[in-house]
Amino acid sequence: MIRKQILLEPHHNQRLKGLRSETGMSESEIMRRALEAFDPAGAPRSAPARAVSADLVGALARQNHRTSDALHRAARELDRTLRGLAGPETPGVAGDIE
Repeated sequence: MIRKQILLEPHHNQRLKGLRSETGMSESEIMRRALEAFDPAGAPRSAPARAVSADLVGALARQNHRTSDALHRAARELDRTLRGLAGPETPGVAGDIE
């Protein structure tokens, strides 16, 4: 490996630190993956870049699933709370979330 020293804008540095925390990867590994994924000409990406893309898509899908589950739990809790406030005869008011 070759050691490099780079200058980053403060917001890029914060983003890099955030990605390090979220992924557990080193800042160097994140930078290497970003370089693999970057192609200003839009040419087909290398196998490592495709792997990074697949990793990111997988992470987004997992986060989307967790967010959806949390939204459904919140809607059920809201419905229970509103029914409790309105009395036993009131139908569900939060409705189904699709």
